[in-house]
Amino acid sequence: MLLIERTGNTQRVAACSAEAVARGVRPGVTLAHAQALVPEADTAPFDAAGDAAALHALALWAMRFAPAVALDPPDALLLDVTGCARLFGGDLRLLNQAADAVERLAFTVRAALADTVGAAWALSHGGDEPRALVPPGQCYAALAHLPPWTLRLSPEILDRLDALGLQRIESLLMLPRATLPARFGDKLLLRIDQALGRATELLSPVRPPPQAAARMNFEHAVTDRRTLEYALAPVLVDFVAQLTRQGRGARRIELSLFRERNVPLSRSICLCAPNRAIGHLSGLLRAQLERMDPADGVVCLELAAIETGLIVAAQGDFFEDDRSVAAEAAAELFDRLTARCGSDRVFRPGLVESHRPEKAWRAEAISSPRSARSGAGDRASAALLSDPRISVPDLRPLRLLPRPVPIQAMAVVPDQPPMWFRYRGREHRTRRGIGPERLSGEWWTGEKESRDYYRVETENGAWFWVFREETSGQWYLHGIHE
Repeated sequence: MLLIERTGNTQRVAACSAEAVARGVRPGVTLAHAQALVPEADTAPFDAAGDAAALHALALWAMRFAPAVALDPPDALLLDVTGCARLFGGDLRLLNQAADAVERLAFTVRAALADTVGAAWALSHGGDEPRALVPPGQCYAALAHLPPWTLRLSPEILDRLDALGLQRIESLLMLPRATLPARFGDKLLLRIDQALGRATELLSPVRPPPQAAARMNFEHAVTDRRTLEYALAPVLVDFVAQLTRQGRGARRIELSLFRERNVPLSRSICLCAPNRAIGHLSGLLRAQLERMDPADGVVCLELAAIETGLIVAAQGDFFEDDRSVAAEAAAELFDRLTARCGSDRVFRPGLVESHRPEKAWRAEAISSPRSARSGAGDRASAALLSDPRISVPDLRPLRLLPRPVPIQAMAVVPDQPPMWFRYRGREHRTRRGIGPERLSGEWWTGEKESRDYYRVETENGAWFWVFREETSGQWYLHGIHE
């Protein structure tokens, strides 16, 4: 089977069946050449628009296997699976799961996983096996026996290689490298280097359609920022109406200005919680609009919700809950700070499961959703805080030093809090102490030393958090209750 497309006055093969490939037909050859190789082949017109739409839909579906999926028309997808294999149990299981899933959609699948885009493309299109896994660093050995067309070369270059009798990539690589550009152009060297990992090949991944979008087109190019601010209001109303019908709020919004003589300008705002309040969103978007220069002439203004979240309608109380009001006000304050200062400058502490207090937290962007690991820590912390037998100051000091500081201390017996200690040149006498609380070392990281922590109150009423290493007996100050 041959699918034919017309290029000028020439009919070329756009796609062909596996049987045609086995007889020497490849995409890009002329129809006359293909019929000479396979005279009995059936032909049909190539529906480029329909195939492109189907391929784009398949790319969005394939994002369950990789965060970045790029189109390679007319019949291929390129997935950047860097760091994804461990989620599927290894490279081979990832390859098989993805291929099996596509086959269940009634597609014929050839798949390959390799270090480079070029190697994976070559093996998936021209390899001996329908599924190929190339070990790291073995691209040359995997490609050597393949024909040159698997390097994604133009028909003109392939015709010249055929005339020279170069039927395998290894034969091509035996030619002096310095002579290749003059004989075949720079594209040949680029494709070779991309396939072998000597040159970087960037992907242009598809983006899922926004869950809500609104735009305004201008009859004439707009260069005045105040006009754009007026236009923003009705666009935002339409945008919020779409979110309201879906019962959702925006988590990340992209504001785009399409210009008459330049590439579009885009800025994103990230919100701490799903929100669709027009007043709040308007202030954030206007702050971003102030940083966008419309001097090149804006022909369209667009808002798109890149990420959204469910907003659950709750029955209101006769007396408002101060805590929910305070939480909403805090979230909106953080949104404004992020919009003004940047998402990389506004942080919150996130909990991490660790036996070492200095490793039990990390800085997270205030607008990022909490991870599963920190969520587990949050639930544990919430359960601890809800225990009526424990008061908040007894848990951990509000001020935790970046790393424990060695101190001089004296205790009557090893398992008792110190009677006095010296910190920053000052002596502190202990009035009372609570403990010990033993925190074991994380043996799986090589830190086997256990610590005995004490909360001690000095004669002037200050509370400190100190510990003694079990083996060495050295005392450290780790935190201060304020």
